Amino acid sequence: EAAAEYQKENPRKVYVAGDISMTGEQLAPMGTMDFEELVSIYKEQMESIKDLVDLFVIETMMSLQECRAALLAAKEVCDLPVMVSLTFNEDGRTLYGTDPATAMIVLESMGADAVGVNCSTGPDRMLEVITKMKEVAYIPIIAKPNAGMPRLENGKTVYDMEPEKFAEGVS
Repeated sequence: EAAAEYQKENPRKVYVAGDISMTGEQLAPMGTMDFEELVSIYKEQMESIKDLVDLFVIETMMSLQECRAALLAAKEVCDLPVMVSLTFNEDGRTLYGTDPATAMIVLESMGADAVGVNCSTGPDRMLEVITKMKEVAYIPIIAKPNAGMPRLENGKTVYDMEPEKFAEGVS
């Protein structure tokens, strides 16, 4: 809804997203960073680019707590649309154990304009996670799969899925 309203007020062919991702630091009690410090770090990043972008994309997140911190920072800094996507393991949970429905409910209730999944798997394995989100979602769902699980081969990132199979999986 916010994204559609923004497009009406700012019509053009190209929109620029400010991309935000994990800091690499763990929140207490697993790590040493506290939640408020993480919010401040994200606010600093977003403050520096908010006038240059049309929306924020918080992506490739493995921790619901870190998603919450980034989304809260975005809402405190500006009123731009915000999309959030997480990565999920083969067991259907994030690295920190959050299931897709919980992620959707929490982030939607905090004001995310779209929530979903990126990377982590190919389109064939992503469908189950998206389906679980869809059961509780009232906002758009993001699906940005990889062409399978990436691996390093002779210093080069290689994906298992051929282009034709990938296209078939997303259609």
